[in-house]
Amino acid sequence: MKKIVALEDGLSSYKEKLEEAGFKVVDLSQRYQYPSVVIVKEPDSALEQTNLINEIPVLDTKTVTEENLVETVNNKIHH
Repeated sequence: MKKIVALEDGLSSYKEKLEEAGFKVVDLSQRYQYPSVVIVKEPDSALEQTNLINEIPVLDTKTVTEENLVETVNNKIHH
């Protein structure tokens, strides 16, 4: 089963890298119910609080670069 990553609009380069690594990537605006990880452009405390309840890690592009993307997402999913 593929792990699902929800991305905020405008992160197409992240989408390509994640899909190449075997992840299913969905648009965050579609409100996909159970992604394994959410990636946004800017930190959003409201989103982070909501997803803490659901235990879904929220990452932002200030801390996750294209270079460490796949490794960071894998680490979040497996912890």
